[in-house]
Amino acid sequence: RPMHLATMVFLRSLIWGAGYQATGLVTRAFFNTLTGDAPAVLGPWALAALLVGVATARGGLIFADIAVGYRWSFSVSSLLRRNLFARILDRPGARSLPGSPGEAISRFHGDVDEVTGFLMQVVFMAAYTTFAVIATAIMLRTNPRIALVVFLPMVAVVVAANLAMSRLQAYHRANRQAAGEVSGFVGEMFGAAQAVQVATAEEWMVAHLRGLNEARRLAALKDALFNQLLRSLFGNAVSL
Repeated sequence: RPMHLATMVFLRSLIWGAGYQATGLVTRAFFNTLTGDAPAVLGPWALAALLVGVATARGGLIFADIAVGYRWSFSVSSLLRRNLFARILDRPGARSLPGSPGEAISRFHGDVDEVTGFLMQVVFMAAYTTFAVIATAIMLRTNPRIALVVFLPMVAVVVAANLAMSRLQAYHRANRQAAGEVSGFVGEMFGAAQAVQVATAEEWMVAHLRGLNEARRLAALKDALFNQLLRSLFGNAVSL
């Protein structure tokens, strides 16, 4: 859906690029009028009304972006799952899955969501890049020394992200592997329900499933905790 993608880029450039840029520029003009040093093209009340208008327009565009974005996201994820399933059906029966059934379920669910989530974030880059270029030019023209100091936390963010990448991948891989083991065991347990009953191994199966779920919980906890730690670090660096 190339038109949906192009519309998303356009809307997000307006919302998260031009929208925030306009708010900053209008605010600067407002304070300039209060000093009495700048020529007053618009009065304070007109500028305040303009701020309200910008915020209202951004709110309406956000609703449009949600409608287009999720329609595109669901279309992409459905297409990926359809192609994955068609590929499995095309393979020889003895080698239909390269891994376990549980791993395949994890691929269809988690990996597809990761791909679409990544693509959704890439769309923001056009807006963020435009915003950064304009903001950098304005800040350097206003006060180069303070502008360079402001960008120091950004350098720290880039360094921290690169240092944390290997550990982030390891936690993510362990989380996916643990989820695949749980899904695979559940599928095997239901497929061999009669054999389990004949062997009176119900308690052992439940205990093993409980152990797999505990391992999955710990892996998911480490993955989520490390992700949130990085998000907090990056968000606070940007705010500073």
